Amino acid sequence: MKNNLKLILSITLTSLLSITCKKNLTETVKSTPVKELTQFTVTSNTFKDGVIDHSLLKDLQSPQLSWTNTPVGTKALAVVMDDGRHVYWSHSIKNKSTSLKENELGIDGGFKLPNENSESTIATIELFALNCETNEIQDKVYKAKIENKIINKDIDQTRIGVRKLLEKMGLSNAIIGSATISYTIKKQGPIAKKESLDLAPEQQIQQ
Repeated sequence: MKNNLKLILSITLTSLLSITCKKNLTETVKSTPVKELTQFTVTSNTFKDGVIDHSLLKDLQSPQLSWTNTPVGTKALAVVMDDGRHVYWSHSIKNKSTSLKENELGIDGGFKLPNENSESTIATIELFALNCETNEIQDKVYKAKIENKIINKDIDQTRIGVRKLLEKMGLSNAIIGSATISYTIKKQGPIAKKESLDLAPEQQIQQ
């Protein structure tokens, strides 16, 4: 009888402990905050409605940029804007910045429109987060050129070209994150030409 009582008490205690442990574990899981993933993003209010209108950019030196959620470990930023062939703009930015005003770089902004014969229809801005200073990469590129490890044709300033160059130099890990935004290209319309009429001499005199 005593043994049966002990057995019943033992089973009851084990069940209670099991329920308590499960409850505590559930409460712990519920009370642990879930860390939301944040995305590195870049935006520009220079280009309206997702369109790059060439006719409105004649005097542009550098576009406005804003970015958020820069990756941890970022020491510098580099931005490239291209259409796959033509590089509109490229620049290095200090990591402490979170935005760039339009034309903040003045005449050294370096913004360039492609020629009128360009067939590209999409232009993309890509902001690279780097784990080193941009001048460190520039010094290594210069040294590689001096040692003939790379030649001028290896230095392509397009977004894809930047990645290929870093890969060729064993610096692929320098890019720890990137953010992109793309726009449809609206090209400048043809310039209207003044029509010249071939008038007879007497008509020209009358005018």
